[in-house]
Amino acid sequence: MKQFNKVEKDQFQSGVELYLEKNMIFEFFNALLKEVCVKQPEKPIDWLISRLKMKSPYRIIILGSPGGLKKEICKHISDSYELKHINSASLLIKEIEDENSSVGKQLKPYYNELDYVDDNIVTNLVIKILNNHDK
Repeated sequence: MKQFNKVEKDQFQSGVELYLEKNMIFEFFNALLKEVCVKQPEKPIDWLISRLKMKSPYRIIILGSPGGLKKEICKHISDSYELKHINSASLLIKEIEDENSSVGKQLKPYYNELDYVDDNIVTNLVIKILNNHDK
């Protein structure tokens, strides 16, 4: 194996770091490490290998103003590619209709006033759905 002098070693190391950052390798392994720490599987190496072989789900986000045909576009995409469609308006209505839902109680004033719902409420509902879908 070739021995590097100080300049070559620094150049090589910089190139490797740039490559790892550019290709998001650090972020990828950081996410995997967090996941293994949270789940703490009995056989972590086997779990990591099986996790690396798993196909990641597609996540497509369509944003736009109210009335911008987002629902129709998303329905077409989900039907065409057999993907789950998460509609934030439907999530909100479901929560409002559920009398036992604490989120639904938070949403009622927005609904009654025909006001925009706080972004944090919507974001938390979507995150909950995504987390349940990933299990």
